[in-house]
Amino acid sequence: MVAIRSMSNGTKSPGIFGKLFGTLFFLVFLAAGSFFAYLVVKGFLYTLDTYSWNEVPTQIGDVTIRRNQKHDEDSSPYELSLTYSYTVGSETFTKDIPFDEKRFSSYEDADEMARNYPKGSTRTCFVDPMDPSTSLLVRESLLVGFVVLFPLIFVAVGGGGLYYLWFGSSAKKSAQRSIARSNKSQRSMDWVVWVVGGVFTLFGLIGTYFLGQMGLDSYFAQQWTPVPGKVLESSVIRHESSDDDGGTSYTYSVDIFYEYVVDGETYRGSRFDFAGGSSSGYDSKAAIVKENPSGKEITVFVNPENPRESAIQVGFSWFFLLVLFPLIFLVIGLIVLYSQVGGSRKREGGLANLNSGQGGVAAKIGRSHTGYEADGPTVLKPQASGVGKVVVMLLISLFWNGIVSVFVYQAYDLWIRGTPDWFLMLFLVPFVLIGSLLIFGVFYSILAAFNPVVELTLSTRRPQLGSELEIKWNVKGKSSALEWLSISLEAVEQVTYRRGTNTATDRHTCFKEEVTKVTNSSGIRSGSVRVNIPIDQMHTFEASNNKIIWKLHLQGSIPRWPDVLESFDLYVQPVGAA
Repeated sequence: MVAIRSMSNGTKSPGIFGKLFGTLFFLVFLAAGSFFAYLVVKGFLYTLDTYSWNEVPTQIGDVTIRRNQKHDEDSSPYELSLTYSYTVGSETFTKDIPFDEKRFSSYEDADEMARNYPKGSTRTCFVDPMDPSTSLLVRESLLVGFVVLFPLIFVAVGGGGLYYLWFGSSAKKSAQRSIARSNKSQRSMDWVVWVVGGVFTLFGLIGTYFLGQMGLDSYFAQQWTPVPGKVLESSVIRHESSDDDGGTSYTYSVDIFYEYVVDGETYRGSRFDFAGGSSSGYDSKAAIVKENPSGKEITVFVNPENPRESAIQVGFSWFFLLVLFPLIFLVIGLIVLYSQVGGSRKREGGLANLNSGQGGVAAKIGRSHTGYEADGPTVLKPQASGVGKVVVMLLISLFWNGIVSVFVYQAYDLWIRGTPDWFLMLFLVPFVLIGSLLIFGVFYSILAAFNPVVELTLSTRRPQLGSELEIKWNVKGKSSALEWLSISLEAVEQVTYRRGTNTATDRHTCFKEEVTKVTNSSGIRSGSVRVNIPIDQMHTFEASNNKIIWKLHLQGSIPRWPDVLESFDLYVQPVGAA
């Protein structure tokens, strides 16, 4: 048996090239997040100011809706023109909302505003008290301010990554001289975890709700009343956006303007399906438009409770599988919040203060291992099944590669069109490599799920320092696949420290011993070994910022196949503990 005693840290600081690459990587997150956060805050502050404006009665004049002449080049092809007048003091102001100011992506949205402000009606407008000639007929919702949470995630990732990259190592070295830290650090870390978990949960809920609602609406729309309709105009709408390097990229959507008659009244609409939105890939949209030319007789599904609501295509669409992405955000957020609640309860549950007898120092020993409430033989089983590991790895891979694939497809579409975005391609390289590793991890975990299961049985649930522990093992499954089986005992010191606004955790292996290594087939299938717990080491220990964790590591080697790798927590008591 080989024993290794070490207090060295195996973590290496990145070299200068690693730091430069990391700096560029995190700067992209920081710059993009800061820019969009600035735009959101700027717009929110203006909207907030309009809520202090005066409410003044106004008379609605002419209201007209039209489809603009450059509808195939405009992401908002429907325009509304409206006039209204109001009086402040002795002066009357007439405002004209021109066609090019009030644009809508769908006819339904323009028609809804026109019905809310019919000609000749009296409504309320909002007038700037400092400049009565400036007014608004509709104010933006203050809920837009919550959008800033999304770019702030990128700011936190970029800023935190840069700080840790350049100052984390020095902070770690200075922290190694102290094992105990104040509870203030833990409370700060808890606050950060609550915020991160809350943001992920919030965005997951919002995204899941809206995408899920669209999917349900499309599904139940199959029960709407089908009526004859006629295509008035159809085209592929081009949506233009600017790249970081000043270039231009495009996405496309289908716009079919049609009319239909219900109970003798003519209605118009432009909803092709419930998915909406735009994406790269012109050909698929052009094919739909070609199938629905101007003048074609079509079937329109109409909501019997609201004839103004209609659609051409209803039912399930593969687009609605995108609900999986916000659902992953939701699951991650809930897991973070649940683990934080569990951690808070564990800390609030109290840590027993015992006198260690070494210089009168009081040690805090936490009962974090619920399986050790009573002494006696105990069976150790893997914390996660093979299927569970596959599911977790698959969800992580889908989440990462799903997001990356959107940008990869855009880069590919630009490349086949002869306008490659080389900066985007180069930027995506590390993300694609990580995604490839995650896909490999999925297949690796699937293979590992078929591994034999090794069950360990301990002679006592709570061994003491200086005592003897018997470990029995039994292989369930095809034990002949194992070339050798190894069991190791390890003690790790874990220190959580804070430097400035950065919180990090450092781990040091202070004891490691290979208990046994079996190579013969009968010994691999089942056997036992006795090991002495070293009396000169520290027992299981848990405080707010530092821990001593004992573990049993199991490894089974399978040639040309994923190895059996499992770790189990071991609760080691001090000498003479009751």
